[in-house]
Amino acid sequence: MKIMHVKLMGTFEMSYNGKTINYNDFSSSKITELLVYLFKQPFGDINNQDLAQIMFKDVSHDPLNALKSLVYRVRTLLKQFGDDNFIISSKGHYYWNKNIYLDIDLDQFEQYCTLAKQDEKIDYHYYERAVALYNGRLLPMLADVLWVKLENTELEAKGLQVMKELMISYYEEHLDEQFDEMVRKILAYDNYNEDVYTYIIKKHIRENNIELAQRTYKKLETLFHKDLGIDPHFTVDELRVSIKHQENNHCLEEIISSCKQHKSNQAFECSSDEFMQLCALEKRRAKREKSDYHIVDIVVKDEKTKNNYQLGVELKKTILNNLREYDCVLQYDQNKFMVLIDCRWEYLKRVIDRIKNHYYVSNGYDGKLYFQGMNIREYIY
Repeated sequence: MKIMHVKLMGTFEMSYNGKTINYNDFSSSKITELLVYLFKQPFGDINNQDLAQIMFKDVSHDPLNALKSLVYRVRTLLKQFGDDNFIISSKGHYYWNKNIYLDIDLDQFEQYCTLAKQDEKIDYHYYERAVALYNGRLLPMLADVLWVKLENTELEAKGLQVMKELMISYYEEHLDEQFDEMVRKILAYDNYNEDVYTYIIKKHIRENNIELAQRTYKKLETLFHKDLGIDPHFTVDELRVSIKHQENNHCLEEIISSCKQHKSNQAFECSSDEFMQLCALEKRRAKREKSDYHIVDIVVKDEKTKNNYQLGVELKKTILNNLREYDCVLQYDQNKFMVLIDCRWEYLKRVIDRIKNHYYVSNGYDGKLYFQGMNIREYIY
């Protein structure tokens, strides 16, 4: 059987009969979109009329004719591979010729991920094959196409999760070169991945390399402070619990001594841009792992006095004093606040009640508080 090899992750490339064509050879997002539709049929079995509407509704007065012209351009491009009939037209549909087998990197990636977990024990060799294929986001030239966005959300989460599991396996097996390479790969896609820094520090501690562990922790703190205005979420205590070799605990104490900063007992107040950045970061994290982050909208009103400014001043004090230093607070109006809280949903009511009780006790029930919360996965930015 004839085989065409196709790459969709991080690029677009076709190889057939010893010849390769990549996106830079024709630089057309519409040609790419149609080819990928023929390869994958993301919309299912739809006729040419519907496909034309999907691809050309907003850019052409005659979508069907525009689709026919595009098919002609694609067939002309594919002639560089020879005279095979790649695209078949039948009963108002366009199909890829089933006699030309498509070997697509995305399909292989998914297959390897499935094979790795087919038994009770994970077969990391399949994960290694999957990572070797993973070259980044799907079809960057089609990043604004809705179905590509949806595919990318799942692909990115799965790619990072596979790499993280490989990294942990390499750490546990003391395969230092492979561990370091996987760390580089993950950070290239997600420079804020705290799990990676945690394992880097754990590795340095295991090797009794206190200085490198300190420098790594400081690097992470600096990165988060500079870009996000917050501390990293993991703590040195969490590292202590996770380290099996108890004789290395003295290293942790030295790291604590070296890296400990004067922290405020209040929550962190941020600008609107910083708040959006943090929410986007946590939503991204929530796509690949469990997250208990919630956004809570808090408003205080007094319909009689209308003294929203003073009420806002008092509410702000209450919020800052009753949340932790790594919870962040945004004041977006005189009497309106949004907070980003790391807290399970069932405990969120306790946090809200604490804020309410402290506010009413301190202010004699001036104004009425209103709360509305949502999980970070529901956040739209």
